Amino acid sequence: TWEGEVLFAKHHGRHDNGRQSYEEYCACLLLRYHYFPWNKYVDTTIAFGEGLSCTSKLSIREEQYASGTTRRLLNYLTVEVGGALPRYPDWSLVYRIHHRSGIFGLMGGLKGVSDYYSVGLRYRF
Repeated sequence: TWEGEVLFAKHHGRHDNGRQSYEEYCACLLLRYHYFPWNKYVDTTIAFGEGLSCTSKLSIREEQYASGTTRRLLNYLTVEVGGALPRYPDWSLVYRIHHRSGIFGLMGGLKGVSDYYSVGLRYRF
């Protein structure tokens, strides 16, 4: 299935150059695959998403990783795997890779900039 997604993330933490707190806003289009042979035991999906990410400030972590250069607006790419018990299809355990980059240098000459790995519990309305 095709899905649209809008995401808000709050980043905070300590880095080599001090502490930082900022917001990130993403919008993307996802393609989700649903048909796995074991779905009667664990309803599994895998999704790939592509879009844009904008931060409220330049990220210190990204500047450290990308040799002092980053941008507020970058490409957003996500890969997600989720699993739900068939009796509770609205609840799922999700693992996601959240990637911001300059698309191999197409956006401001930047290449891979940052990756965030997350695990969460999702409830679908």
